Amino acid sequence: MESSLYIPKYCNEDKIRVYAIFGGLPYYLAQIDDSLSIKENLCRLVIDESARFAFEVQMILNTELRNIQEYQSVLQAIHRGSTKLSQIDSKSRISDTSKTSKYVKKLIELEIIDKEYKFLENPNSKNHLYHISNNFIAFYYRFI
Repeated sequence: MESSLYIPKYCNEDKIRVYAIFGGLPYYLAQIDDSLSIKENLCRLVIDESARFAFEVQMILNTELRNIQEYQSVLQAIHRGSTKLSQIDSKSRISDTSKTSKYVKKLIELEIIDKEYKFLENPNSKNHLYHISNNFIAFYYRFI
């Protein structure tokens, strides 16, 4: 795994943990100080108010999107287990499936979420599931 080259001092388990949190993006990985623990890095990079990535998710959304609150509602609904469009629509309280569909498509374009198909399912089928694919955003919505 090439991302582990950024953190050579970490054991394999910690390298996997770092990947689960930050994904494989070189910009994020280059900020990690592998002489510090993962917890110390999280505090330094994400949790502290002055942390480099404290507002990263909002910045990504603000840079790329309008109606940030609706997109955040969609992401929160997916994070909370809504995997189908109808579930995302009701849990996000947008109450307009066409708008929700538009938001989901944009998040897919930005590679923030993915659409999964069931095994041997026709890709044109409406029987698919959504999940947050960006590791950092998924971590953020789950823990921060």
